[in-house]
Amino acid sequence: MENNKFEFKYNQAKGGTKEYYLIYIADFKQRVIVEKGTFEGISDFETEFPDNEIEMKNFIKAFETLYPCNNHEFEKYISLLRGTNLLRDNRDIFDNDVFIEIIDYIRLDAFEELESQIESYPLIQSSSDFISYIEKFKEEVIIKEDPSLGNFVADFPYNEKDLESFIKAFEILYPMNNHNFSRYVPLVKGLTLINEDTELQNTDMSHEIEDFIRENLLQDLKQQIVTYPHIEIPKAFDYKGYIEELNEKLGFDGMNSEIIHEGTGENEQYDILIEGNNFTTLQIIIENQDLDKHLKNQDLEMFILKHYESAIVDFNVDDLFNELYSAVSSQYRPSQFFNMLEEDKMFFTNTLRDAIQLIK
Repeated sequence: MENNKFEFKYNQAKGGTKEYYLIYIADFKQRVIVEKGTFEGISDFETEFPDNEIEMKNFIKAFETLYPCNNHEFEKYISLLRGTNLLRDNRDIFDNDVFIEIIDYIRLDAFEELESQIESYPLIQSSSDFISYIEKFKEEVIIKEDPSLGNFVADFPYNEKDLESFIKAFEILYPMNNHNFSRYVPLVKGLTLINEDTELQNTDMSHEIEDFIRENLLQDLKQQIVTYPHIEIPKAFDYKGYIEELNEKLGFDGMNSEIIHEGTGENEQYDILIEGNNFTTLQIIIENQDLDKHLKNQDLEMFILKHYESAIVDFNVDDLFNELYSAVSSQYRPSQFFNMLEEDKMFFTNTLRDAIQLIK
């Protein structure tokens, strides 16, 4: 993964919500447009992109909060995602690759639309600019304890509209804080009036006012962030333990079942082996970043069960018999071994059906 910006920023917002996508869009602007990066291959944007109708509606609300003047075309993705999820309910008819291709198309098209929308937005600084500004301030001044404020002079909100955007950005990131940034509004208005006078522009007096406003507001910003109610960032979720408990509950935890946690970053995954009553084993591989996403969305158990269900659908008794029987022919008659495989297929199928029905 390129870096941990998402993990650092998003711990205050639940995945898939408007608040979540406010930070997502601000980060997209910073990394793709300001830093001249590319959205292709950035796993943060790909894995966190809305993949259902509700999330896309929240994405649109976030965009319209940050860029209220823009006419966008994001509404079209709602119907596309709705159609994709209807098709997904018929996996026995459509190959899973079809869904991956559709989602990739929607994601790429939406990224291009988002990039175009942000680049064409009026040049006044938006709340998304100041979300990045405040996050950078937190990282440099508070976390790294760098007393220098030089990096925060040029983009400081020196006019009334920019200050309003700054305040909105702060309230997005720190919704529980009671601030008094509005007291700087008349000061900024006064500074604007002074700078409109050609004789007073760039004088010692105007610079002193600028310095006073900036130094005091940034000091207030530092105090607000430092005293913000502490939210304990949870330790890494124990997915292995969670899956072990789930397998035990399902009865898939035979002597040959196992869960192997392997890889790091984008390659981190869980290699799961579930076992039936007659020792038939099925392999399921789930990527850690997908587990993270569904943990945030509070549908982790259903997500894992759907992975199991897919593996069971692909379980072909004839093929497995042909593959394995020669190794066990001295222990079982052909009909006996075939029946054992069929019984395990039925066991897996019925158990998963009941478990999914209970969640629904």
